[in-house]
Amino acid sequence: MNDINHRAARAGSRPAGRLNLVPLDERYGLGGKVIGVANAGPQVRVGISLADCRYHLHVLGPTGTGKTTLLMRMVLDDVDAGRGVAAFDPAKGDLIRDLLARLPKSCGDRLVLIDPDERKAPPAINLLDPAVHGGSAHDVAANLTAVMAKVWHRWWGTAPPTSATTACSPSPTSKAPPSPNYPGCCPTRHGGPPASTPSPAR
Repeated sequence: MNDINHRAARAGSRPAGRLNLVPLDERYGLGGKVIGVANAGPQVRVGISLADCRYHLHVLGPTGTGKTTLLMRMVLDDVDAGRGVAAFDPAKGDLIRDLLARLPKSCGDRLVLIDPDERKAPPAINLLDPAVHGGSAHDVAANLTAVMAKVWHRWWGTAPPTSATTACSPSPTSKAPPSPNYPGCCPTRHGGPPASTPSPAR
């Protein structure tokens, strides 16, 4: 194993050669994703079970050895099988460009492309919008406060739940009742028309 690693290190960067991908008809029906053929010993197809694909995968190799190609093929396998998949490329963007060039037209209505460099319409989500999460505005505030409590549980005392829920809830003019999911932390509010929807936050 060490000898193989040393040979790979000595090889350094080299131009990418011809892609030796497993034929399409051989990638299905095996209960997982076939990613290649073993080049040591008998030529056995190597794959990853679908259950293992839900965990982290650490792909290592010098430049030009096919790391991006491997990830691209795994994403395209999910697309071809009708499974949902998300791809993030914080480095050079090669993976996203390669995927966009190879995605079938049939997935166009299901494709969501988020570009952090977009300035005219930057990606944003309003965490306080009930239409995004469902439920009442008070339920949304209670759920968001519960997330805060899990993230900052070491510093979460008795006062922060009430303050955070009140800050995330609609104004006192809202007619919505207190949240049953977070009793005691959202005071009852009655009065005029509902408050306007907060602007999206980046």
